[in-house]
Amino acid sequence: MQVLALLLPRVPNWRRAVALCALAGVPAPALADSLAYFDAYRTPHLKTASLIQAQRDCFGGHTYKRSDQEGVFHSVWSGAKAP
Repeated sequence: MQVLALLLPRVPNWRRAVALCALAGVPAPALADSLAYFDAYRTPHLKTASLIQAQRDCFGGHTYKRSDQEGVFHSVWSGAKAP
């Protein structure tokens, strides 16, 4: 049996356990972070990659790609003029 088939029925209880820990003020970083990793891993387009591209462009003048348009882009992230 695949791991995903074993895991999927247990996800609602996993979420409930993380929520109960948060509501009770009980730190459960491994449980919460593993759930966040699971959610990120199964999404078709990871938003974290977009954030990293934006941060690199902002702080280092790199470029980035967009999922809604073809090409390579650079944005002026502050009041400064682009080089």
